[in-house]
Amino acid sequence: MLHVRRKDYLNISEELNISYYKTALDHCRDSIGDLSYVIYTDDIKWVKQNPEFETASSIIEAKDTNTITDFLEMTSFKNFIISNSTYSYLAAYFGSNEKSTVVCPKPWFKNLEYTDYDKILNENWLLIKNN
Repeated sequence: MLHVRRKDYLNISEELNISYYKTALDHCRDSIGDLSYVIYTDDIKWVKQNPEFETASSIIEAKDTNTITDFLEMTSFKNFIISNSTYSYLAAYFGSNEKSTVVCPKPWFKNLEYTDYDKILNENWLLIKNN
């Protein structure tokens, strides 16, 4: 499962760069092997414009009417590439186990004053640089 949250983060310059997702996908391909993944996003246009995501098995667009259903689906995956969002963080937190790969950005936020988000991340999760 890969989560992309962008729209409201564009207003505060906290969206994740495509390089974060590229590095995360490369790591997962190397460590997991045959990688099949679904993208959950609030910015389907941006996702479809980036060739890095063309191997996704499907893209699910976030809508207010399917938030809970999408969340439950997200928790059912074995491996997670999360955005700097509590929505995907909680999906990985509840859905992952000791055999899961969970990739998350570090730092969680680049520009906001509060920087201790790293303290909530599981020590087994892989932190990928968030430029």
